[in-house]
Amino acid sequence: RRGPSRPLLERRCPRLLASPTWQRVKQAVNHLWFDVVMDIFLVVTLVLAIIETWPEITGHDDSKLARVVDNSWDQVEHAFVFIFVFEACLRIAVAGFAQYWRSAKNKFDFTITVVTALVTVFVWLPNAYNDPSLIRVIAAFRALRVLRLIRNVSGSEQILSTFLRILPDAFAICRVLFCAMYLFSAIGTQVFGGVINKDPASPYSARIAESDFGKAGYYANNFNDMPSGMVVLFELLVVNNWFVVCDGFTAAVGSSARIFFISFYVFGVVICLNIVVAFILDSFMSEFSTALERRLSGSLTDSDGE
Repeated sequence: RRGPSRPLLERRCPRLLASPTWQRVKQAVNHLWFDVVMDIFLVVTLVLAIIETWPEITGHDDSKLARVVDNSWDQVEHAFVFIFVFEACLRIAVAGFAQYWRSAKNKFDFTITVVTALVTVFVWLPNAYNDPSLIRVIAAFRALRVLRLIRNVSGSEQILSTFLRILPDAFAICRVLFCAMYLFSAIGTQVFGGVINKDPASPYSARIAESDFGKAGYYANNFNDMPSGMVVLFELLVVNNWFVVCDGFTAAVGSSARIFFISFYVFGVVICLNIVVAFILDSFMSEFSTALERRLSGSLTDSDGE
């Protein structure tokens, strides 16, 4: 069998094979600490991105201050773009593009790095869209690379395998749940349509305003149309103050409204969600048992070999 081909750089420059400097570079790039250093840079970029966008996050965006921050952060963004481009070039030069591209992690990192670099060059060039904020928008996706650190957490592989394993059956359960929500939303629209409103002439307006529903300003939670009804049912599904929502409709049309909400609670929460939770736990335990058996068999193989 033919072994893996040498990287393009070594084929073009055979002298590198005898170069001690090149061998030290390869050892450094393949060393664990190289990944650790790049992960530190990723965490730093995530922290800086949060600090940079903190005024927008907190709702205290000052345009004058933003311009000053832009000028200072641009240089930092350019430096990090250069660092990550240099990292990708080093990895490709050492491993070769074919070997480098086999890793899904490398594919994601390379795509984000190239897109960020192209946007940076585009912003540098004189044009009508010379907006440095484009760099920050693309650089925000670079923070997703931090997710690869989850692989270092014990049990993360079992969690990911469980998630991928349950997706097909989860879609089937979600379809059943969606049909049930659609049915209950249609019933709610027919029964409670137009009940929740702020019209003073409405016979329900005064009673709703005096309830906890009205005092909390929950008027957007209504069955006046199908989309609004679906939103209300989703809130009931996650048990988000469902008793407050139920209180508003009960104040409007009477205690008989509780039958509708209790029926959906029993079907949606007690039955469907418990099935989902039980299915996830069963899949996780099965995946965990498989991984444990694989680990034990590997340990026994190693002990027999010794």
